[in-house]
Amino acid sequence: MHKIKKRNGFIEWGFDLTQVSSDEAFLNLLKQFGFKEIKPKKVDPFLKKMFRGRFKTFHNTFQNPDRIKITVEHMGGTNSDKGFLGYIGIKAPKKSLPKLKKFLEKFRGKKTIKITDWTGRNGIARYVKQETPFEGGFIGVG
Repeated sequence: MHKIKKRNGFIEWGFDLTQVSSDEAFLNLLKQFGFKEIKPKKVDPFLKKMFRGRFKTFHNTFQNPDRIKITVEHMGGTNSDKGFLGYIGIKAPKKSLPKLKKFLEKFRGKKTIKITDWTGRNGIARYVKQETPFEGGFIGVG
């Protein structure tokens, strides 16, 4: 059973090594829930060099009016990297949990993903290595 961390009134959520049906589907889902991109944090030069030519942007952070923030490791994959978002981190005020759960249902289906348990789900996620609800994301969100 996961517990909500009491960290300044926020909960954290994370997805490890994530692929979605397309970047466009992910961006459309964000738009449905009122997310807009906010100023990205500075990207580690090593990460940028390691993925050079494979992805267009790194550490994209989005926020919606409910103050839910989502950061994805990289977007705009080319060739076989299309749709790969890498790690995803989410930080939300506890009071936004019902809205976050509605977003997650459209993202990965109704049930929490446990170690590559993603087949047969409704949602835009095509592969997720692991999901950690309520307990710190795989990527930091400011």
